[in-house]
Amino acid sequence: SLIIVLDNPVGIYFPGEEVSGVVHISNVSSKILKGIYLECQGYAKFCFNELSSQTYYSAEETYLDLKIPLITNEGRETFELVSGVHQFPFVFVLPKKFPLHFKLRCWKNLAMAMSNTQSK
Repeated sequence: SLIIVLDNPVGIYFPGEEVSGVVHISNVSSKILKGIYLECQGYAKFCFNELSSQTYYSAEETYLDLKIPLITNEGRETFELVSGVHQFPFVFVLPKKFPLHFKLRCWKNLAMAMSNTQSK
């Protein structure tokens, strides 16, 4: 299982503000990994149709695109994440060009770089 808990329970952040929290992972069997990364993306998307014509307008701007290493192989090719409950704290700063305020939502989609080696 995977749970992301933000230190700010409201989840509303402002430009230049620090975002911090903990990723909780519970696994029932050991895994051979190359790393565990938290990927954070933030963007704005805007689209509309003109009523007087068939013209469609759209725009998208990326404000945030981070890949935060929670645990890496530290020079080894792979490492073993033993079965159990694990906690990985994280912190990053929102860019100054962020919208005036931003509601951060965390999805249960954590990138784990796994090796081709079978689990022990």
